[in-house]
Amino acid sequence: MSGRLDYSKLSFDELAKGKFDDNRSYLVEYRNDFRSIMGQDPCVNCGKKYQEYQNFKSKLSEMADVKNSGFKLKEMYNGIPLSRDFGSKDFVSNATLDDEKAKKLITEHPKGVELFSQLPKDFKIEDLGSEEVKSERHLELEKMSAGDVKELAIELEISPKTKAENILAIIEKEKELSA
Repeated sequence: MSGRLDYSKLSFDELAKGKFDDNRSYLVEYRNDFRSIMGQDPCVNCGKKYQEYQNFKSKLSEMADVKNSGFKLKEMYNGIPLSRDFGSKDFVSNATLDDEKAKKLITEHPKGVELFSQLPKDFKIEDLGSEEVKSERHLELEKMSAGDVKELAIELEISPKTKAENILAIIEKEKELSA
C-alpha cells in the first residue's frame, strides 16, 4: 500500500476532492490501494461508493492486527481468493496475509508454496502436518524433466518407473540416506 494517505482521517468526499502536492488526485492512490487490498476496482461514481469506502476502511483497520511472520505472495498471486469455492469473496493480498491464511493456501491450493516469493526462515512444510502438502524437494523434482528424474532414480539405485513414482521413491531414498 502507498502509505501516503491516512484513510482513517478522510471522508469519501475529502478523498474525492483531495490532491497531492504534485496535483495528482487522491483517487488515483485510493484506486491502487483498493485494488491491492480488495482484489477489485472501486466504484468512485456509483451509489455504493460510500459503503465501499467504509468497507475498505474497515479492512484497513483489520489489517493493522495482521500477524505475518514472513510469508509473501508472488506479485502475480497478490489478491488471490483464499478459497477455491465458486464465488468466494475472501481475497488475500500481501497486505492482508497472516500466518493462518498463508498456511491455508499452502495446504489447500494446488500450487501450495509456489504461490510465495518468501517464506519465514524457520518455516517447515512438514510442520503443517498434512500428508497432502508437497515438500519443497517434491516441488523441485516436479520441475525437472522426466529424463532427469529417471537419471537421478538410477543413480540412487531405484528401478525407474513413471516420473511421479520416481519422485516419491527418490524422496523416500533420500530420507533413508540422511537418517
